[in-house]
Amino acid sequence: MTHQVSEHYRSVSERLSNILDDVGYSRRERDRKVTVATETEVFFSMVEALRSKLRLYIFGSRGEGSTGPEFQSDMDQLYQSTDMKVVTDLSQYQPEVYNFLMVNDTHTHPGYVKLQPIRISPGYAPGPVYHEVNSDAFITTDSLNRSVLSNTIHHTLGTVYGPAYRKYNCIRGLSIDTVFAFRCLQWPQEGYEWFMRRRLNGWPTPTQIVNAKEYGCFVTPVGHPHSFEGLLEWRLSFSIAERDFTRSFEDTTMKVYILLKMIKKTYIEPVVGDAFSSYHCKVCMFWMRERTPHELWRNENLLQCLVLCIRQLYEWATTGFCPDYFIVTNNIYDRKINGAYPLKHAMMILWSQLGFHVATICKENEQFLFREQVDYLVALASGCLSFGINSDATSVRLKLCGLGMELGNHYLIETSLENISDFCMNYIFSATMTLGNCSKSRIEKLCRNRYNTEELLQIQTSYSVVYLPSEMSITPRPLRMEMFRSIGAPSELREESSDSWFDWSVVDSLMCLYFFQYLNFSRQRKVKHKQVALDNMIHLISTESDMLHRDTALNILGYSFAQENQLTNAYICFLESLKVRPFYNAAKFYLGIIFNRILATARGHRHYGNRSNISSD
Repeated sequence: MTHQVSEHYRSVSERLSNILDDVGYSRRERDRKVTVATETEVFFSMVEALRSKLRLYIFGSRGEGSTGPEFQSDMDQLYQSTDMKVVTDLSQYQPEVYNFLMVNDTHTHPGYVKLQPIRISPGYAPGPVYHEVNSDAFITTDSLNRSVLSNTIHHTLGTVYGPAYRKYNCIRGLSIDTVFAFRCLQWPQEGYEWFMRRRLNGWPTPTQIVNAKEYGCFVTPVGHPHSFEGLLEWRLSFSIAERDFTRSFEDTTMKVYILLKMIKKTYIEPVVGDAFSSYHCKVCMFWMRERTPHELWRNENLLQCLVLCIRQLYEWATTGFCPDYFIVTNNIYDRKINGAYPLKHAMMILWSQLGFHVATICKENEQFLFREQVDYLVALASGCLSFGINSDATSVRLKLCGLGMELGNHYLIETSLENISDFCMNYIFSATMTLGNCSKSRIEKLCRNRYNTEELLQIQTSYSVVYLPSEMSITPRPLRMEMFRSIGAPSELREESSDSWFDWSVVDSLMCLYFFQYLNFSRQRKVKHKQVALDNMIHLISTESDMLHRDTALNILGYSFAQENQLTNAYICFLESLKVRPFYNAAKFYLGIIFNRILATARGHRHYGNRSNISSD
């Protein structure tokens, strides 16, 4: 059984690897992108050298060659001031340039430093400067009366995001993040653990380790978000070494990295925004590549490696500590995430979504798989869903109920419905209506007075039940038609619309509960219970005017009326749905079905009426 399962896992991994090759993530295409980035970097560095004392570096996805046709990223560029030098001790002082000494104290967080100017003393010996403040306020004093350089020196250049200032390319719709930094050619003392670290698999190679030491580091103008001297701190950046390591990734390692970034953009970013970034994915890849056997990173193990990385990110999210690869005491979650739960919550959503996708694969390929393979995929889906079941209050359980309907698993249906009470659903629905489109300050006030962070996130993510087109096979049949609502819509409306959910099936949670109850009681032939569920749907639509997906609610109510052969009521529901949303509405398909049924019924009446007339003669 284990051999059959591993063969199937290997087969899926190899097919996924081939797909990534076909869509633009092959090693050849990646090398081409790296060559373009390198030549661009050299050209613009030459241009800048002629007119200023700057050197350009291209980092990020473009610098490492991990962009693709459907995964374009913004430009990340760093300008190094060549007339300013950062040193770790006074013996490295260099005349004819501005020299700054890298210093810290008990208040400075790991991975951050202060820059103290160095001057030539009357005895012609370099020494650090104290008590000096310049008129531009770029040189000020810290808590120890040391003169230090403020990281606001570049804030006049534009809108600042962390260490960078951002501008937009109106033609391509991409942003350019530019960092102005200083270079330190020595490795900082707090990063020496990285050289002494025990490595068992030969990654990174001894040559890469030596090169990293020679690269040194940058100091970028941003302080720790929790520091009371944040405007005086500079963050250490090992971008050149990181780019070198990423460019050296084997084919499988790079593909896992790309898949992680895709997952981040699709499932995690909508929950926590830019608090979880591609940099966290990169750090995870560094740690996993260093800690796991070299033989593991092959194309036939692509899925296994991906799951290992997701588990590592989930573990870090649970503890709230993600160690920087070069300075392990530096928690890089502290940069943007205030508390562990938001990211942990996003990871739970990811696990639940992964579980439903595995269930989709199992459902679509059941007839081609051995029984042991089906059992393995079911166990894998159950394991993923067990991690994500608490990602929200209701929608995962409702999707489990829908999954049970498609699999014919009555136990799963019943347990899912039992775990969701009407009281809980009404609480979630009314709370979401209260929150609505609140401002950030309003939400923070609600958090203080009524909801904690966990409750707020659960409420915000349980408002709707979402089925993606890739989950077609596990979507209850009455909801599948919602995925084709875009068919027939005018092309100009498609271009103007930016709502990606138009091709999804999205139902408000409370309406979804009543609808699933109706379907379940219909299968069990519980007439009274079925009627109560139908009445609840009617009451909800009649009394709640703020439903986000009112058109879909009217469609599934119309479907329910059609199941009861109440064709006139169904027809009215579909017309009302079209009034709510004239385009991008599945009601147009339901109306065609209703017209056919009404026409067929009329023909039947005429047919049987004619037969009775003939027999009476």
